[in-house]
Amino acid sequence: MLFRMCGQSFLCLEPQSHPVNAHRMPGQPGLVLLQQGEETSLSMSIVVNSVANPC
Repeated sequence: MLFRMCGQSFLCLEPQSHPVNAHRMPGQPGLVLLQQGEETSLSMSIVVNSVANPC
């Protein structure tokens, strides 16, 4: 999830594998249920480009 408040010089980036509030959605889409001793991993690349301020 990426959020940037218009007019601010910072942003919030939260990598996640599921939609916001998936814990309360029917079927819990995107969530991975792990049993004891199991693990999972996620990898991603972030590329930052400079663009004109759209705000």
